Amino acid sequence: MRLAAVYTLRKLVDEFPEDNDMVVALLSEHLRENQRRWDDEQALPADISEITKLIVGATQDYDR
Repeated sequence: MRLAAVYTLRKLVDEFPEDNDMVVALLSEHLRENQRRWDDEQALPADISEITKLIVGATQDYDR
């Protein structure tokens, strides 16, 4: 379910780049609030990995 939400937010950013900052802020807050959930795991859960990719990609696009 969380992974589907991340994919939906990625599509939103692609279709509405002006909402990029809002999506990055939302996902960054999600990472901060849920850090304990994945902090001790060997590999990152799929949703956390995708959030990281989305944030990195969104900020790289912003820098251009």
